[in-house]
Amino acid sequence: MSPPQQRNSTLAVLRLLLGDLMVVGTVFLAAEVLLRIFAPQPLQRVLRYVYEPIQNGFRLKPGARAISNNGFGNQEFVVNSWGGRDYEYGPKQPGEWRILFLGDSFTENIALALDELYPKVLEAQLRKTYPDRRYSLLCLARP
Repeated sequence: MSPPQQRNSTLAVLRLLLGDLMVVGTVFLAAEVLLRIFAPQPLQRVLRYVYEPIQNGFRLKPGARAISNNGFGNQEFVVNSWGGRDYEYGPKQPGEWRILFLGDSFTENIALALDELYPKVLEAQLRKTYPDRRYSLLCLARP
């Protein structure tokens, strides 16, 4: 194959690839638009009342209460006075072991009931394994 023929075949392949990428991009864009129009967006309604914007993202509004329904059923979403999706905790008691969980939206996980979050599952397991100790696992995750 001569150099001009090789260049022409390379350009043809690049044109085909570019055309395929444009078709795939158009399909993804159309799917995104259709999903935003026709699919329910319950999470956005929750976010508006539960989160408040800050300089580097969002934080939970202390005292906020909402219902999250994202296909797994209704889950009550409560934010404690420390700004975490957790129970309200008072002062630390003598002999109490407190473990703080920091994390992202996987740790916060508004799709699950509070007792199904992994910090709370671990807390229940620790209480069962060590009944003579008092554990409080605090979840202060941020999305």
